[in-house]
Amino acid sequence: MQQSLHTYLSLQQIDAEPLMQRMDTIYRPLAEWLRLQCENSSQPIVVGINGAQGTGKSTLATLLKILLKESCALESIVLSLDDYYLSQEQRAVLAGSVHPLLKTRGVPGTHTIDQLNDQLEQLIELQPGKQIELSRFDKATDDVSPAEVWKCPQQGLDLILLEGWCVGATPQTEQQLEAPVNRLEHERDSDGRWRTFVNQKLKGSYQVLNSRLDFLLMLLTPDFESVVEWRKLQESKLRALNPDYGMKAGELRAFMEYFQRLTEFMRTEMPQRADVVLAVAENHQVESMVPNLQSVKYSRGEEL
Repeated sequence: MQQSLHTYLSLQQIDAEPLMQRMDTIYRPLAEWLRLQCENSSQPIVVGINGAQGTGKSTLATLLKILLKESCALESIVLSLDDYYLSQEQRAVLAGSVHPLLKTRGVPGTHTIDQLNDQLEQLIELQPGKQIELSRFDKATDDVSPAEVWKCPQQGLDLILLEGWCVGATPQTEQQLEAPVNRLEHERDSDGRWRTFVNQKLKGSYQVLNSRLDFLLMLLTPDFESVVEWRKLQESKLRALNPDYGMKAGELRAFMEYFQRLTEFMRTEMPQRADVVLAVAENHQVESMVPNLQSVKYSRGEEL
């Protein structure tokens, strides 16, 4: 397991040591808890992983995939909400017909959420040896990529891990929508049309998606400012790989304001609903897990 994990962490420029220090207190118990949930299901279980930008959703999902495969002999696939954005052309239509802010991808209403719901259902019912085409989105070009074929392993799927910044999110009330939360909303959405549209979309197919989640994991942030700093770190890594990619500091701050309302709302209300909450400290490391799953035992009888 460690060779596969270290290879992934190295490719993603992630420091392995802090993560390995939490392996027996956080990540192995969580993987074993998921294994136990699979025992009670006749079909693949769907696990949502929620977390603001830069919290480590992709890392957590990939880590769980590796642990589930090599320690629990379970097959899983990782889906990302980021692969289900509308094309540039589709967002341009929305920007012209509804609100200019919808040209920018990110918020509910800018995803092909019905497509995600359909492909998720196909994956749940997928038979061993069969294949389907899954959506892909290229952030470098800010547009939809050509479809790719994913081949189901012969033994079939046990889990589907779906990660995304607003996976599991619920809509706000009309009263909560009234006051702008930042400069973006104050200056460019003074009448509330954009945030009302986003909220209405969240009430629809996104709740259908939520209903398909068997379990919800949440990476809980200290505050929104930490999210901005972590996203800066992501951008610096991307620029290291491709100097032409990534946003400058001022552009990044403005971009993050698109996500602030829902990020802060989820931070206050989702911990009461999530099945497992992983608290991320200011040093960007998971510091605790609620409920504490360290008492979960391996099937071979060893306590973690």
